[in-house]
Amino acid sequence: TTVRVWSAIDGTHLHTLEGCTSAVRALVVGADGTVYSASRSPEGLVRMWSGIDGRCLGAALEHHSSEIILALAVAANGTLYCGSSDGTTMVWSGGEHVRTLTGHTAAVVALAIGTNGRLYSGSLDNTVRMWSMADGTLLTVLEGHEDAVVAVAVGVDGAVFSGSKDTTIRVWTAEDGRLVRALKGHTAVVWCLAIGADGTLFSGSSDKTVRVWCCMTGGLRYVLCGLDSDISALAIGVNGTLYAGLQQERVIVVW
Repeated sequence: TTVRVWSAIDGTHLHTLEGCTSAVRALVVGADGTVYSASRSPEGLVRMWSGIDGRCLGAALEHHSSEIILALAVAANGTLYCGSSDGTTMVWSGGEHVRTLTGHTAAVVALAIGTNGRLYSGSLDNTVRMWSMADGTLLTVLEGHEDAVVAVAVGVDGAVFSGSKDTTIRVWTAEDGRLVRALKGHTAVVWCLAIGADGTLFSGSSDKTVRVWCCMTGGLRYVLCGLDSDISALAIGVNGTLYAGLQQERVIVVW
């Protein structure tokens, strides 16, 4: 029910953001340092915090009245996207509801901002949808996964990566959502993806490994193993440090 803020330099605990009434399901940090969090509560609220001193910044945004927010993404201009268990994504700007993106037939559990003015949403309906961030138009549907899409990331060149319960990662073109290749190797659900500044792709799975891939060729570089827990979250620091959240152990491992 809390969000903890840590120093990326030495791992020191800096702040604890309190106020959520249930487990935090989604978390994202804006370009201005604002932290947005959504918990698995029926109120459908997004809470906003200062990443500098941990202050709560005003009232929470009201989302779907009886649905659970499962994914968050924030654009460089501060526009906030909230994916929900009802299959929709709500768009907020300046604290005001702008529009609702509809089309998925199951929960939206992953969101990613593209480099080309596009938003990508991953869903339990096995698809990724590509939207125009300018007006909310659905541009195309990326189909090919055989099970739920639970992770979406965008590469430095704009290519789109999707992780699925079918154990694969699929790579799509930024322009038209065409399938480029499928990356295989994980033996369980691919829960999370992260991309380094050099274009390296990291994938975390319930098979208790992190796999490291070349984004350009799809080649496997190496495997980080020896962990005793599902990898539920990945993040890359500004200095290239890799952070992995271990679900059962409730710790963060740093490489």
